Amino acid sequence: MTPPPFLVLDGLSKRFGGHTVLDGVALAVGRGEVLALLGPSGSGKTTLLRLLAGFETPDAGRILVDGERLDPLPPARRNVGMVFQHYALFPHLSVGENVAFGLRLPRAEAAARVAAALASVDLPGFEDRRVGEISGGQQQRVALARALAPEPRLLLLDEPLSNLDPSLRERTRRELRRALARVGITTVLVTHEQEEAFHLGDRVAVLGGGRLHQVGTPEELYERPATRFVAGFVGRASVLPGTFAGAERVRIEAGEGEVFWVGEETAEGLAPGEAVELLVRPESLELRPARGPDALSGRVVERRYAGQGTYYTVALANGWEVEVLSGPHAAAAGETVHVGPRADASLPRIFRREAA
Repeated sequence: MTPPPFLVLDGLSKRFGGHTVLDGVALAVGRGEVLALLGPSGSGKTTLLRLLAGFETPDAGRILVDGERLDPLPPARRNVGMVFQHYALFPHLSVGENVAFGLRLPRAEAAARVAAALASVDLPGFEDRRVGEISGGQQQRVALARALAPEPRLLLLDEPLSNLDPSLRERTRRELRRALARVGITTVLVTHEQEEAFHLGDRVAVLGGGRLHQVGTPEELYERPATRFVAGFVGRASVLPGTFAGAERVRIEAGEGEVFWVGEETAEGLAPGEAVELLVRPESLELRPARGPDALSGRVVERRYAGQGTYYTVALANGWEVEVLSGPHAAAAGETVHVGPRADASLPRIFRREAA
């Protein structure tokens, strides 16, 4: 029997003036699960976090934690821990004093809570350090320890790594993931960075324009995006307009005769002749030295080495551009090439073309 979800958002909506920021968001998070809210600026993710914390009040909908209504309660009664984007540590206090800040406990019990919280983030014995003497990644974990010290039932993280230099982010991301796994608290974090969401979240919820587009594992979002927005926002993809030809075939409108690619339908009831878009990942395409019946011709306009391979931007004959991750054929900028689908790659996704 599947256990009931720990955190439930039921039709959550929020407006500011005449602008709808969140529109009927429904979401369930399991006990101990880490959920990453991913979306661009203005998508509503920070507002959603503030609703959970109690800093904003929903216009409609409910928030339940372990079956209890959370939304009528003031922030101080929610027992929710929060790590802010800029950590909000006090530089004149020690690490231990920062972690203990706000605890209303006898001294011995508070000291035990501080020690346990620092151990949970792999900073045992840091109580007497000064905040200015530790690294940015360690400061991030001190902020996390402070949120954990009151033993909250729900943990909220607001862009937890955006305050770090790029050189620190990867290592701190690993450390944060291990810390969240150790404490096992149901966690919701917001980020606009796909790599961060994929690394930290057990599941990822994609928000766009105040709507929840899809919730799934990183693999599900990348391989099987449910909407055009998710397909374009998560990962890299090229968009090729075409005409649905039935049997999951799309005629590519590239002015090169009958060129058909096979895709995977995402919309019900696509009819032959209907205008569609084919979203193709760079690793699903290959460069070919010679043209075949399913290849599109073009010219390499950019070549970028990226460690795991080389990305080629190819301008097709009609001016569209596609991105290809290097395969067996190498090409130089300015060279004429032919682009076709790789036989061993996942199928492109077919979306109904939206009206302009």
